[in-house]
Amino acid sequence: SSFNPADSILFQAGGKWREQLIVSSSGLMGSPITIGAYGTGAAPIIDGSKTVTGWTVYSGSIYQAAVAYAPRIAFEDGAPLALGASAGALTAGQYFYSSGTLYIKTTASDNPSGHTMEATANPATYYGLVQIAGSISYVTIQGLTIQRSNWEGIYIYPGAVGITTQNNTFTQNTNND
Repeated sequence: SSFNPADSILFQAGGKWREQLIVSSSGLMGSPITIGAYGTGAAPIIDGSKTVTGWTVYSGSIYQAAVAYAPRIAFEDGAPLALGASAGALTAGQYFYSSGTLYIKTTASDNPSGHTMEATANPATYYGLVQIAGSISYVTIQGLTIQRSNWEGIYIYPGAVGITTQNNTFTQNTNND
């Protein structure tokens, strides 16, 4: 979508969006485009992870599922798992990724289908979960929680002018937490 100077793009407090936000319009000095929140409650969440389902046994208590992008972090019930050395050598609380397959050994070494399993999912070619191109100017990003990016939470390309970020929370991103 295209926006005009002084427009506001607001996310509802307490909501969660599992997708990348690419800022594609510029504001003007004194009339920035504002990306923020409306309503009361917790800050809106821009989340770069996807829920992983379709688990099958790989070997013993190690499970596997197809995942479209190489995750840099995997989560069990919201907690990050450690990266293991290989699929066959996973210990409890570890994950490993290879050729389109995510391997998990849960912290209890049980079936991951009984847990909320997530993995960072935005492709490596996209850099930030929130992305601002070098041709964009005068944008304010405020009051959001930006979490679980495969790369940066917010990536501002060189050349962008007048970009303001304030009162945002960054958690479990690979870079700029």
